Amino acid sequence: CVVEAGDAGNHFYVVASGALEASVAIPAAAAAALDVEPELLVRSFARAEFFAEYVLFAPRAAVHPFSVRAMDASELLLMPQAVFADVAGEEPVVAARFRVLAERQYAATLDRLRKRSKRRRAQQNREHAAESNI
Repeated sequence: CVVEAGDAGNHFYVVASGALEASVAIPAAAAAALDVEPELLVRSFARAEFFAEYVLFAPRAAVHPFSVRAMDASELLLMPQAVFADVAGEEPVVAARFRVLAERQYAATLDRLRKRSKRRRAQQNREHAAESNI
């Protein structure tokens, strides 16, 4: 596991090669009640994509909201928050542009999760309707 949910971190990662997946654990009782897997895939990462960008804007180590695991042999580049803070102090435009990229990635991830949830609810509704017609 590259990053474990709940752990504090202060490194930003860029995928140089390989494939990784970010997921969150769902308590077993909740997963069973909802008839879902106990681990929810948040998103996948491939070459040139990044994760843990939230640590760059935190004043101290940030708590990781999800776990990230390599799905195959992967190479990662990492940048400590302190290095980014130094660069951002010297080049505020870099920090501002990167914040925009980070916010876009966050919004896109939330959008994907919402759409997936909507599709899942629609599927459950169709299944429920089909069961009611039996």
